[in-house]
Amino acid sequence: MILLEGANGQGKSNLLEAAYLLAIAKSNRASMDREMVRSEARIGPQPHAQILAHLTLADGDVRLQVDFSPSGNSGNPHSEAETATSEAAIFHKSFRVNGVGRRASSVVGVLNAVMFGAEDLELVYGTPSIRRRYLDILISQLDDRYLRSLQRYHKILAQRNHLLKRIRHRSASADELQFWDVELIAEASFIIEQRANTLASLNDIVAPLHSELAGVDDMLELVYRPSIDIPQEVTVDVAAEILTEGLADERSREIAQG
Repeated sequence: MILLEGANGQGKSNLLEAAYLLAIAKSNRASMDREMVRSEARIGPQPHAQILAHLTLADGDVRLQVDFSPSGNSGNPHSEAETATSEAAIFHKSFRVNGVGRRASSVVGVLNAVMFGAEDLELVYGTPSIRRRYLDILISQLDDRYLRSLQRYHKILAQRNHLLKRIRHRSASADELQFWDVELIAEASFIIEQRANTLASLNDIVAPLHSELAGVDDMLELVYRPSIDIPQEVTVDVAAEILTEGLADERSREIAQG
């Protein structure tokens, strides 16, 4: 166990944020990358900030780093640009593993970490989207296929929503939805299966731990209840069939709402 001790404002939370960013390629607190760079560093002659970690993993030692640099200074073709309205208008967040530039999605899972803070009570009291986010972060660290599928899902969903607006304004045909429906169902069914399987695996772990810690006969159970009605032991094929029927039933309403 490592215990961090210090007065307020000395950087304890910043250190935890930095470690977690290396694990999931995003900050758990900042909404924009520039918020993680001190104002002095943003306006200096060579604006730059870096997080660097030397990891000892089962497969060997790994050097993991993320650099924050203004436009044109990242030196990494996989850097992610962010437009802002501060001293540095555009900042790049770039990742390297053992000195080699990597995309953010390929960095997730190199270092596995779980962050717990006071805001995590939102898991119980918050909206379903918050619970999905925590589950997505967990699975993405374990399986890069899930992360790629999740990214494709959001892109397809955005394209499909744009098409629905065009159909509503009569600038596109409803027949064009078929392609995007097939693409959406393929990704969504995989995501649903993985979420259900992960919660089933977690149940095997947390149920006995809860009984041991709580000292009561009550059993803790995690149940996956998405917006569609699916069996707990769902497969990709079953999820795809249910999603296909659901999209067909909702098509008229979706087109009307755009």
